[in-house]
Amino acid sequence: MENINSVLMALKKDLQNFSSSNVHVRSTMEKELIDINYALEKWENGQFGICECCGKPIPTEWLTVIPTIRTMDDWWEIKQYYRKPIPFI
Repeated sequence: MENINSVLMALKKDLQNFSSSNVHVRSTMEKELIDINYALEKWENGQFGICECCGKPIPTEWLTVIPTIRTMDDWWEIKQYYRKPIPFI
């Protein structure tokens, strides 16, 4: 799980240094930065990887793929949306 924290920190740094003249790209990046900051805050509070709906641990394999995921339902929605398997790293 420590590797996930490192990934989140690196993503945060990259997004803070990112610039674009496209308003839609900037909006997406700002939303992602909010999600990353929230995940890092949960890390600091000892709540990272805990489903916000049921309180159960979110599988590490899922967090490795999508470290900003908040609930297990989010995983199933994303997986259904793409209608293809999300690879585990």
